[in-house]
Order: sequence, then C-alpha cells, then structure tokens
Amino acid sequence: MAVLSLRQIKSRIKSIENIKKVTKAMEMVAVSKLRAAERDLGVARSYSAQIERILKNLTTSFEGLNHPFFASHDGKNGTALLVISSDTGLCGSYNNTLFRHVDGYVREGGAVKVIPVGRKATSYYRKKGATGYPRFGEFRAKYSHDATRKITQYLIDIFLKGEFGRISVAYMNFETAARFRPKVEELFPISRSAGERFEYITEPDPAALFEKLIPLFIEYKMKSVFLSAFAAEHSARAVSMGEATENAKDLLEQFVLQRNKVRQANITTEINEVVSGADALKG
Repeated sequence: MAVLSLRQIKSRIKSIENIKKVTKAMEMVAVSKLRAAERDLGVARSYSAQIERILKNLTTSFEGLNHPFFASHDGKNGTALLVISSDTGLCGSYNNTLFRHVDGYVREGGAVKVIPVGRKATSYYRKKGATGYPRFGEFRAKYSHDATRKITQYLIDIFLKGEFGRISVAYMNFETAARFRPKVEELFPISRSAGERFEYITEPDPAALFEKLIPLFIEYKMKSVFLSAFAAEHSARAVSMGEATENAKDLLEQFVLQRNKVRQANITTEINEVVSGADALKG
C-alpha cells in the first residue's frame, strides 16, 4: 500500500465526510418515505382483507354463482408472472434477492412468461432474452393509481382473453421495517376458498353485485402489492444507507488515526532536524 502524504490524507478525510453526510441524508429520507408507505399499506391491506372476506362469504353463500375470474385454466397457456422491482439502486440486495427467487420459480413452474415492472427488472430480464411485454414506465417507489390501474387492466385483459391460464405477481413482501421477503402470489383465477355461509339479501341480484365487488377487490389487491414492494424498497434503502454511513465512520476513524501518525512523524522529524542543527552549531 502506497504511503499517503498529509495533504492526500486530509483530502480523503474531507471526501469521506461528504459521503457520510450524503448517506445519512439518504437514510433519513428513506425512513421518512418508509413511514408514509407503511401507513398507506396498512390501510390498503385492511380494506383488501375486508373485501376478500365478503367475497369469500358471498361465493360460499351463492355456490351456483359463476364468474370469469373464478374460471380455472389449469395447464392452459402457462403463467404470466408480473415481477415488480425498483427503478433505482442503492437498496442493497433488494433486487438480486427478488430475481433469485423468481428464477427459481420459473425453473420449477414450467411455462412462465415474465412481465417486468421497474427499470432494474426490465434490464435484468432483457439480458435473459425476455421479450414481447409492454413497457409501463417508472414508479420510483411512489404509488400511482393511474399506472397501477393500467397494469391491472392489462393483466385482466390477457387473462380473460385466455392468453394465459394463470396470472401471478412476484414482489418483495413487506412484513416489518426490518424484515421483507420475496413472494410469488397468484392473482387470477381468484380462489374460491370457503368463507362463512350467510342468508344474504342482495339488491340488485348477486351476479350484479359480483360485477362491482370483484374489480374493487382486484384494485385493492394490486394496490397492496405495489405498496408492499415500495415499503420494502424504502426499508432496504434505509438499511443500506445506514450501513454505508457506519462504514464511512469506520473509514474516517482510520484516516484520522493515520493523519495523526503522519503529523506526529513530521513533528518528530522537525525536532530532530532542529536538535541536529543546534548540535552542529555547538560543534
């Protein structure tokens, strides 16, 4: 390792201090965005859960009621998999963890067509040869109702047209501020899992009620998915920037120590020169 001069050490200390300020600021911004996303996610999940509960109860109470979204297409035309990644970096292993999970799912899932959302996923799957998917633009970890509705409508269309037998979504599922995991969740067909049986009186008829309720359920399901992915991204970025700040502190301590050693060595050298000069004059 080359020996650095005092000027070079001071320059590096200044650079590290500037980097530390930037990473600390980015950590604070990520934490602030995480709190907002976490709040919105809690509301969306609660609303989605209530709609799903009502939907299950209705399908149990009206067993003869059919709807295209409940139609099973097992083995027909494979699966379309929407993969939601980040648009920007500086979030640690967030995207790589998601991609590894998706790659494993694709290897085991047979005929799976990946539909990437997010700049990182688009870049990753383009390199792997994925083609023929629409471009939905960038979210930059900020929920957009119009963009989400556009994606949701696209998935609905390809399912109802029979282009794919199943529609699934892969994303980072936010659990707590310190824990999020990759998850693959099936969207269509909607599961007819059993609920509670009630004697419902419906106005208008149950079929018309389903026509209103199912799109609402799908809308809030997708909203929960995107908000979960964004909350996980903010959490990952906050953790990553926090670690970067701590690394900058450690590196700063090392260079400060090195600066002090160089200063001490320079002072010792100067003292020796003064003493040597005085001895030479005496001699």
